[in-house]
Amino acid sequence: MKKKIIISIIIVVVVVLLIIGALVLFFTNKGFYGTWINTIRYKDEIIEKTIEFKRNGKVIYTIKNKSASEKTIKEGTWKEENDYISIEFESADGINESFIYITEDNTFCIDDECEDYQMFSKKTLFSKEVQYVINDKYEDENEDEYEDENEDEDNIDTDLDTMIDGEVAIYLFRGEGCPHCSEAEEWFESLEEEYGDLFTVVDYETWYDTDNAKFMRAVAKSRGDNASGVPYIIIGDKSWEGFASSYKQDMLDTIKSLASKE
Repeated sequence: MKKKIIISIIIVVVVVLLIIGALVLFFTNKGFYGTWINTIRYKDEIIEKTIEFKRNGKVIYTIKNKSASEKTIKEGTWKEENDYISIEFESADGINESFIYITEDNTFCIDDECEDYQMFSKKTLFSKEVQYVINDKYEDENEDEYEDENEDEDNIDTDLDTMIDGEVAIYLFRGEGCPHCSEAEEWFESLEEEYGDLFTVVDYETWYDTDNAKFMRAVAKSRGDNASGVPYIIIGDKSWEGFASSYKQDMLDTIKSLASKE
């Protein structure tokens, strides 16, 4: 009899622990930590993108082309800012920074590119994988228009003056409301008291001005840059995509170097 009671107590304890564990797993997965997934199906290709955020600040970004059996893995770090998440990945060209914004329905997108097929959803024990399908018909109908836009951009004059009226020209391509663009602007403003006579900022807003957006893409293409987001900053023959504290000294040194040659 005693043995049965002990076994029953053990079973109850195990069940209770499993229930508590499941509840903890459910509620902790409501937060930002964990695995987020985005699956895109386009024509005959299925692209699965997975971002795993660790509690120690590490992030793993995996892009898998299931149709071609190809997989790319990038590792980096992440940190939470006021209203967005900053992710930094190391590459051969240095550190690339991306920004993500969580929506009210517990999804997020990268670098403000929030079309439906780019949204990431939380992958939990109780969630279902969501597939986003690119509309093939829409793509085909807009293919000619896209080619026309490319031809227009190829005809844009992308020559930028290194100096304007004896001052180093800083070309700032930005988006109205972009937090990192504002950080870049504020930092350049903070330099004016000591270095204001060395440089001038040439500002292009690209989110609402389509001509400026085309100009940015054309300039980036001519320089071999991707410039998939803003801010995109050019000083002389150097350029920076995004804005991070690690860029500041390099930018300032570039300004000083160009100014000293005048």
